[in-house]
Amino acid sequence: MSSPGITQLRMAVVTALTQPSAERRADPVIDASPGPSPLDHPAIALCMAAYERARISACSRHKSEYESSKEALAAYKAAMPALISRQNISDYIACVAYANLRGLLYDSDADHLLSIARTARLLHTARSAPIRKPSSGIRPSRSAPASPATAQNTLESPPPDPQATQNS
Repeated sequence: MSSPGITQLRMAVVTALTQPSAERRADPVIDASPGPSPLDHPAIALCMAAYERARISACSRHKSEYESSKEALAAYKAAMPALISRQNISDYIACVAYANLRGLLYDSDADHLLSIARTARLLHTARSAPIRKPSSGIRPSRSAPASPATAQNTLESPPPDPQATQNS
């Protein structure tokens, strides 16, 4: 059995997902701040809709609160954007942050998911970075490697000792 506050929040989320955004902002349970609601963000709204559908479905099958939450969280994660573009990565981070702030994710899970997003952003940035070309069309030629006999007989002089040059 869930507390009245949780039930009220669930009902508000379902209402928010079915109402236009202007009506959503008027609901104090969904958004007490004067700015836009997080549920106005399409990715967050999609994830929360999947979460609520899964939770309601699990409850209708008489699953325990724990089982319902587990199924709902799996649906939330499955609805998160694929990490294939900068915008999707930003949307993914927004979904993780929202779920963490609402207590749907443990901090360790949020850290893990954000680490995945960070890696994806680094890979995307590296992939989209322009390839640097040499300033001139001529590439420096490589000299042939020394033969093993020559390499063994070649002695390099050590670098000069700075103290010896100062004392002289």
